[in-house]
Amino acid sequence: MSKYKMGEKILVRGFSSNDWNERIFIKDGKNKSAICVMEEEKKKYFSGEDFMTQMWEYHKKLPEKKYVPFTWEDRDLLRGRWMKSKEDDKELMIIGFSKEEVFLIHTDQGDIYHKGVLDFYTFLDGTPCGKLVEEEE
Repeated sequence: MSKYKMGEKILVRGFSSNDWNERIFIKDGKNKSAICVMEEEKKKYFSGEDFMTQMWEYHKKLPEKKYVPFTWEDRDLLRGRWMKSKEDDKELMIIGFSKEEVFLIHTDQGDIYHKGVLDFYTFLDGTPCGKLVEEEE
């Protein structure tokens, strides 16, 4: 049983390199290696065309991206942006902010508590409505 799913992005590196690179997992190889393709070869693989695979001895899962709610200091990044509800795909535009007892985000359709934005909304491109936390290696 593989620890990756076919088509999943993973990190790989060669014997003489310390640099990790993203590749698309295809299947398990011999001696716990991973057989992968580069992103540009993925379409060829899944459509049955000729493609080039690579076998990697060193591989690991991509770290999960972690997001935290926006803060009052982030308001200039948000003004005028569009977001949509995860529940019903309703689109809302961020039009302002208030910082009374809590930080509220004003939209064209009402006010939202800032921590609720991360839990219940995404930006129109599907990314979470939150601040990406940079992981240190």
